[in-house]
Amino acid sequence: MSRRPSTVAAPRARALRRPHGLGARGVEARSLEAQGLGARVRGLGRRARRLRPPALGLRRLLPLLLAAFTAPACDGGGGRGAAARPTATAAAPRQVIILVDRSASRQPHMLAEGKRFIADIVNTLTYGDEIVLIEMHQGSATEDVRRWSASIPALEDPAFESIRDEQRRSGVRQGAMAVVEEFFEGDARAANTDILSTLQVAAEYVRDASGRRTILLILSDMLQSANGIEMERQRRMPEPGWLEAQRVAGLLPALDGVCVAVIGADATTPDGAAVKRFWQDYFTAVGARLSDGNYRIVPPGAGAIGCS
Repeated sequence: MSRRPSTVAAPRARALRRPHGLGARGVEARSLEAQGLGARVRGLGRRARRLRPPALGLRRLLPLLLAAFTAPACDGGGGRGAAARPTATAAAPRQVIILVDRSASRQPHMLAEGKRFIADIVNTLTYGDEIVLIEMHQGSATEDVRRWSASIPALEDPAFESIRDEQRRSGVRQGAMAVVEEFFEGDARAANTDILSTLQVAAEYVRDASGRRTILLILSDMLQSANGIEMERQRRMPEPGWLEAQRVAGLLPALDGVCVAVIGADATTPDGAAVKRFWQDYFTAVGARLSDGNYRIVPPGAGAIGCS
């Protein structure tokens, strides 16, 4: 007999604020086909699965995000058996936090490059990983901006990757791409860019990383433009001693051990180089790492980030 995976509600992910409607599509799976002779199975038909591109209505995103999360296995053993395969030694799970700056100072082609790079990152997500998407704040940490996160569950059996494991991973990847489309809809709208406040919010996600190693990806020109600091053309850069004063006042976020990568910042001019030096000093002060190679104008290829 053939069996068809059932669909039930998925575990909840952290919700995206202010969702916009998108058309709903799902995940189709063809069942295994077997020809039997008596009680003995002589052959299995080819099994294929087709995942449709995500165009999910975000009001219905949570129940549809992982529609296959609890799909029963065809062999009654968690999807393991003929369709399961051994896994290679798994890397430590990651928490990938992506800050998206859509301020008016960002060029459309750079926004498009950033969007493609996020898609590459999403396709590298694997078992145990968490992805967090945060829209850049404009003036304070308490603003109503878009934020979304979801995690791919760890393998049910660390030695084997089952059909159900693959379905869960694909579900999170599709949900993430639906949210990315939402983040980049329409024209750039932010008048100001408050990177410092956004980093305070990101630090709260880092605190909840549950042992994952955190990569912080910032898609921005890194020109803080809020709360008395105007970095464009160095109009009002922080005064000497500003970082130390913030540390003494307990106003720096805790980003210990976080690997930071910046995409979209130009350090090829005197002004841009000064901005880069500030951010490298800043991330050192908060316990994070921002190397020269991770401060870039254009994205690296294939979703690669220089974080070991």
